[in-house]
Amino acid sequence: MRYVYPCIVKAEDGGGLFVRFPDLPEALTGGRDRADALAMAEDCLVSALSFYVRHGEDVPAPSPIQESQVPVMVPAAIAAKLDLYAAMRRQCLNKTDLSARLGLSPSAVSRLTDLRRRSSFERIEKALRAVGRGPVVESHAL
Repeated sequence: MRYVYPCIVKAEDGGGLFVRFPDLPEALTGGRDRADALAMAEDCLVSALSFYVRHGEDVPAPSPIQESQVPVMVPAAIAAKLDLYAAMRRQCLNKTDLSARLGLSPSAVSRLTDLRRRSSFERIEKALRAVGRGPVVESHAL
């Protein structure tokens, strides 16, 4: 799945910019200028998606980007973790099941599904393969 979410960037009356994500109503942030607002938007997006994963909920799919919206891409390692999480949910696998498939401790698997913890891409890729998935990396003009 492609994890590129649309956001709306609006100027605030007192200066600065306000950012919101239509697909994630709880994801609200802002910044001093456009570069700052978009950097904060990526962090806010990851935080909002982390909430869904931590609470065992389905992650909302991104809607198509409209003309007035700005795309915000989830970093590649986090996108891979989200795909791992989604595959585990579809297959009704818990962390203990995946740890047995991978020969890792449950705490190591917890790190693989925690969007805020660093994991090597190779380890995420191995976990994806254990659930019948594989990563695809794309690049896009910014």
